[in-house]
Amino acid sequence: MVQEHLNFQEMTNLGCFYTPEKYVDHLIEKIKTQIPNFADFVFLDSSCGYGSFLKPLKNFKTIGCDIDSKAIEIAKIKDENSKYYCLNTLLNFSRESVSLTYDDKLIVIGNPPYNDTTSKVKQDLKNTTPCE
Repeated sequence: MVQEHLNFQEMTNLGCFYTPEKYVDHLIEKIKTQIPNFADFVFLDSSCGYGSFLKPLKNFKTIGCDIDSKAIEIAKIKDENSKYYCLNTLLNFSRESVSLTYDDKLIVIGNPPYNDTTSKVKQDLKNTTPCE
């Protein structure tokens, strides 16, 4: 799905990047062929955007997180099977914050942006006003 709700400045501030569907599909197929007992795992996308990595896993336990509240709203509409949380998983993340136990087997998938407002990357282009 193509990102449509953020302008260039907001995308820069968030380190926003939406992964093309062909890469999502390729990764999901690799996981299915390489992970024994695939169904025993919980899948977490720590910067899910619209939930592209989670939608193909609709028959499994899936969790999506993002700091962009609008993206989370859109993801919830497009995918009612996953649990979505608006939070920054790059800071102070815990299993408890997304209702996971330490016994849950976890696979973290996705394409996390290591370029939010705290990153030095493109710092000269960023402003300090967070996107809401």
